[in-house]
Amino acid sequence: MVEARSTLQSSRLTHSRVLSSRALALCSRRVQVASYYPKPDPIMKHPLVRQHLHEEWFEEKEARRKLGKGPPKKGQGKRASRKK
Repeated sequence: MVEARSTLQSSRLTHSRVLSSRALALCSRRVQVASYYPKPDPIMKHPLVRQHLHEEWFEEKEARRKLGKGPPKKGQGKRASRKK
């Protein structure tokens, strides 16, 4: 009995409790979901890289705005034009 208990403890005990088969299935799903998402790239936190990305984003935003694809100016949306 001591041998059976030690193998059971080493294989499926967490916080002094035996995990059920359902709990084990949930844990394996969590691992699968966690492994699906890539780990964040540490270079993306570098200030120069972030500045470059922000400048690219801002240029694209300005280009969209010039083409009329951006958001309307404050007070010129659909709701404001209906009231006039």
